[in-house]
Amino acid sequence: YGTFSIADGKPVIHKGPLYLAMEQGQVFVADEFNLAEDTTIQSLAVALEPSSGLKILIPGIGKAIKFDKKFLFIVCQNDIKNGGRKMLPPNISKKLRMFEYPSPTLNDLKSNCRIIAKSELLHGDDTVSQYDAERIATFINELNSSTIPHISKWSMRDVRKLFRRISDSLINPKKYRNFTIIHHLIFFIMSSIPDEMAHT
Repeated sequence: YGTFSIADGKPVIHKGPLYLAMEQGQVFVADEFNLAEDTTIQSLAVALEPSSGLKILIPGIGKAIKFDKKFLFIVCQNDIKNGGRKMLPPNISKKLRMFEYPSPTLNDLKSNCRIIAKSELLHGDDTVSQYDAERIATFINELNSSTIPHISKWSMRDVRKLFRRISDSLINPKKYRNFTIIHHLIFFIMSSIPDEMAHT
């Protein structure tokens, strides 16, 4: 909601993006909502109440704010099968109207990977070829369709992380000795598997 500072011996509230959105009737987007700590999620309960035109006391600030009628709170999150995600607390979930966005098709993944491979994520003379980008997309699609225990489904955020790491290894080969795209894929897959399961 905001932060505090001291000016002339008195506490001063510095309004944060959510506070301003509620006050000015703007749209606030909370991305990767189900990656947040439960305490953070619970603190946002006030902003999820149907409080149009009402004055509500903001937790932690001790000040009431009048919700503008145009204020809109949008939550974005990935499926709980994606690494690190979790179910929302019931008291928060019941305040939300859920819209499930369909998973990308193989053609969507191929197109996105080709675009990422040519984007600003890759610098220098070395790049990931369009052929390799499509092969990566095919592998991720098969991985997301699998029922292998402890293997997390990949989101597009994860795909971008993979390409950033590949990009870094191409630009700085001394940091990744003899690393190939396959090594990077295996690293990302294994990093989501609990240690006790990785040795079985």
